[in-house]
Parts: sequence; structure tokens; C-alpha cells
Amino acid sequence: MPSVLVFVALAYALSWLAWLPILLTGGSVMTGVGWPTHLPGLLGPAIAAIWMAWRTGGASWADLRRRVTRLPRGQIAWLATLSPLLIIAAALIAEFAITGHLPPLSALGLYSGLPQLGVVPVLLIALLVNGLGEEIGWRGFLLPQLQLRFGPTIGTLLVWPIWLGWHLPLFACVADFQAMDFATAAFGWSLGLLAGTLVLAHVAHLAGGSVIAVALWHTLFNLASGGGLSASAAATATICVMLWAVLVGAVALSDRGQVLRVV
Repeated sequence: MPSVLVFVALAYALSWLAWLPILLTGGSVMTGVGWPTHLPGLLGPAIAAIWMAWRTGGASWADLRRRVTRLPRGQIAWLATLSPLLIIAAALIAEFAITGHLPPLSALGLYSGLPQLGVVPVLLIALLVNGLGEEIGWRGFLLPQLQLRFGPTIGTLLVWPIWLGWHLPLFACVADFQAMDFATAAFGWSLGLLAGTLVLAHVAHLAGGSVIAVALWHTLFNLASGGGLSASAAATATICVMLWAVLVGAVALSDRGQVLRVV
């Protein structure tokens, strides 16, 4: 448990210090604009996890390296990993049903803190910085540690407040967060993050603990729910994930959390 506390403190410190200049200058990170950007701070959890695992050595370091380099295996694992593509399709169908037209696919290349580089470059950068930057820490290091100590269900749920607290400075420096009122943040975004906590643990379970799987899922879902598509499309993506989380939670109660187990 001390290693978990040190990891959390280090992840917070690295990320928050990277975001401090934006906070001090009153800047605001915009979608499709490259400066100011919060992206360097997203690497905090990965750096903290790698440092902690390397410092601990032995099984911890070997386990993290194995998770980071492991690809999903089997059709179910890949379906779970790439399921945000289905969520994007559902969001686009909902958008067409509501408005009668589809947004251009280039809208998926609009990402908070990145200039308009096109869908593929934005996807690759976001996967490296946002996907792996967060998931090496949260699902690669923290989740297995908490599950070992508290079991799969409680261990998974404990990731949620830690992940939530880490985001707090972004409400003062990222436009998408700044646009939320208190009720939206407290009852919409935070519950969405809880849903993401459950779903990402389930994806990790199906993919044998693969960090690449959860990083891909995280990045693709951010493309679906981010500022590029319309609000109705983003809402549809969020609803899909919340329904998935409810199903996972219900199954976890009946199978003692095996559906969430990554260790």
C-alpha cells in the first residue's frame, strides 16, 4: 500500500506541476488549438508508474513491462478494445436521426490541446500521450495493486476517486471542463468517469491486462465524446458507456467481481 500512495502523490505532482503555468497565466486549453496545451501533464501517471515499478524492481517491474507490451488476444479482446468505434457509429446514427445530417469525419480529428493535424496524426499523438500516458498509470500499475489488496470489485472502485481527483485542475484550465456547471460536473461527468472506471477494468480483464487495449479504448472513446462531434453525439457515446458500466456492475455483484479482475 505505501507504493500505491507514493505513486498517487507522484502522479498528481507531475501532472499538476505541468498544468500550473496554464493556471497561473489564466490560459484556457481549446479543442483544435495547440497552445496552451495540457497534454504534457497527461504523462504524469505513466512516468510515476514506470518510476515506481522500476524502483521496486522484481515482479512489479516485470508485471508492468508485460502489461504495457501485451497485445489483446482473441476476437473478444479485440472487440472490447475497438468497441468505441461502434460507439462512434451509434453516436453518428443518433446525430443523423436528430439533425438529418452527419458531421464530417474530420471532426474526429479535433482534440483538446492539439492543433488540427488530421484524424490519423491526432489519433496517434492522443494514443501516446493521453491513452498510454494515463493508462500505464491507472490500469497498468494502480488497478492491479489495488485489486491485489482489496479484491477485484473494491480495488476497481477505488481507482475512481483517485482518477477523479487527478482531473480537478483541468476544471480551471481546459475549456471543455470550464464549460460545465457544478451539477453537470458532479452528477454527469463524475458518474461518467465512474462508468469509465468499470468499463476500462472490464476491457483490461477481457484483454488479459493489456495496457495497449485500455489505452486504445480510452483514446477512441475520447474521440467519440470529445469536442469534435456534436453535443448529441457525445451524449450518445456517454450513454452507451454508462449502460455498459451498469451491466458490468450487475455481473460483478453476482460473480464476486471476476468480470473486473486483472490479477
